Amino acid sequence: NDPNNRPVIKERWMAHRDKYRSILEEIDRQYELVRESALYNDTIWPLVEYDFNREYSMTCDEALERIKSYYQLKFDYMDSFISAF
Repeated sequence: NDPNNRPVIKERWMAHRDKYRSILEEIDRQYELVRESALYNDTIWPLVEYDFNREYSMTCDEALERIKSYYQLKFDYMDSFISAF
């Protein structure tokens, strides 16, 4: 909340903003390495309908999209908040 810190925060955010945005691409790259295993896992260990991690059962693809969506929302919020300094 200290107004004297805002320029420093904004400068650091802008300097690293593209790195933060690229996390979504890294999530996709890492998932490609385990996608086949995740599909086998879903086949071998089918999920049953119950509340797991505060969500009903999801496939690995659904969980991936959920985490990416959550990250994108947080990134957009931080970007608009800090850019307004």
